[in-house]
Amino acid sequence: MKYLTNDISAYSVIGFIILVILLAVLLNAIRRVMPLLIKRKSLLSNIRRRISLFELLIWFGLTLWTIPILLSANTIYGILLILMVIITLVLVSWYAGRDIISGFVIRSNIGVKVGAHIKVDELEGEILSFYPRNLKLQDDHGIKIVVPYLTLIGKPIIFNSLNKTRVSGHQQFAVNTKLTFEELSEKIKFFIMTHPKALINVYPIISILSKGNDELELDIKMSAQDDKGLLEMEFDLKKFVENL
Repeated sequence: MKYLTNDISAYSVIGFIILVILLAVLLNAIRRVMPLLIKRKSLLSNIRRRISLFELLIWFGLTLWTIPILLSANTIYGILLILMVIITLVLVSWYAGRDIISGFVIRSNIGVKVGAHIKVDELEGEILSFYPRNLKLQDDHGIKIVVPYLTLIGKPIIFNSLNKTRVSGHQQFAVNTKLTFEELSEKIKFFIMTHPKALINVYPIISILSKGNDELELDIKMSAQDDKGLLEMEFDLKKFVENL
């Protein structure tokens, strides 16, 4: 037992613990300060997706820095730390690697691309984007779903976009109104869904881009059977919004 502790100073252990605590506090502070410093939502979203990997690399670097110091002080503890690092790497590779490999397999299928409308078991929606371990779907009600590739591997993928005609488009409007966003959205959705060229099984998606004094800037996504029908809907919607 003395051999396990006689080469390790209590001050060194306390200093290492303090270093770990300070590093954890610093990383947590960075997470909290980011939304205050970065106003662009797209940039903030990209950074948030990568911050966990950054933190993992920081802790991994601290571990690599500690290993030679611990080996020189006490060989047994150094070897134990190396074994812990190896086990951690194997576990991370196992859980993360399966999704990454599954992603390569899924994306190699013809037709699996951004904009495709797919159905896998109970999941159904339009592919919005691909990530290293998952993809993002948006269903016909505007709900966004992040799906790990591993849940899709080995299952039949139905391409609904190949079985029915559907064209989607976005329009942006600045509307002067005293209506709330919810009231205005209901009126616009009702107009779109009752339009003769609209697809009644695809719900329009309305997002607010900015809000001022009695003015709302909206992004409206709607779907029609073809390009001509979509142009008619966009023209009629513009007149409807102007009358509001």
